[in-house]
Amino acid sequence: MKPGHILTSLLLVFSPLAFAVDALTYRVVERIAMPPGLFVQGLEFNREALYVSTGKYGQSRLLRFDFPSMTLNAGKQLPPQLFAEGLTVLDDDIFQLTWRSGIGLVFDRDTLDLSRQFALPGQGWGLCHDGERLIYSDGSDRLYFMQPDQLTVQESLAVTRNDEPVDRINELECHEGHVWANRWQSDEILEIDAATGAVIATLDLSDLFPLALRPEGVDVLNGIAINPEDGGFWVTGKYWPWLYRLEINDRDFRGSDTDSAADSR
Repeated sequence: MKPGHILTSLLLVFSPLAFAVDALTYRVVERIAMPPGLFVQGLEFNREALYVSTGKYGQSRLLRFDFPSMTLNAGKQLPPQLFAEGLTVLDDDIFQLTWRSGIGLVFDRDTLDLSRQFALPGQGWGLCHDGERLIYSDGSDRLYFMQPDQLTVQESLAVTRNDEPVDRINELECHEGHVWANRWQSDEILEIDAATGAVIATLDLSDLFPLALRPEGVDVLNGIAINPEDGGFWVTGKYWPWLYRLEINDRDFRGSDTDSAADSR
């Protein structure tokens, strides 16, 4: 090999990009039974309650549970032509996406009454907020940013891992300048820098509820929610029997600067 080629190879091997993405580890510190029959599309804590968006045509709902008892506090059935996706709670509003209907829904946080709807370009998958903006995914490699008062897309951002696009971005949770995202049909969670779109860390949850142990009909990992009361990092999936609290190495979620969020395909 020529000297120039050796130098180029060394630069590639020792490029910062090669070490840019952390592989996080975790341990389960608690689990709580999930009510049966929840095709979880969105998950978020707000004021000692856990809000859940469930999908499927004819089965889509917006639900509020007392936490940690998981007693149903209130619920709203969506019209049968709507397939619910991600949700987030910001101030007095609950924002909920739909999959292919081209609309998003806004509910009153206290009553769960529908207050308005808005046009949603493309598909709706995951949703969260950073305290000022709504951030949503559409199953591609992009994140979209909207002002909650205007509800129109202001900008978008490509999600990349080592400069390569990462698609199937699904359910989202915002926390202190980062977006935690499920990747659809994967047991991997991504930690994304919300300013650049770069994946800065990954969390492999394939051992959390292995495929071999999932009963028939139980679907993929989906649902991330950070509890602002104590910094708990909770995950679940579609029709999963459990909600798991994880402790993640090198990450402290106490002192969240948002009310928390989540969502999905």
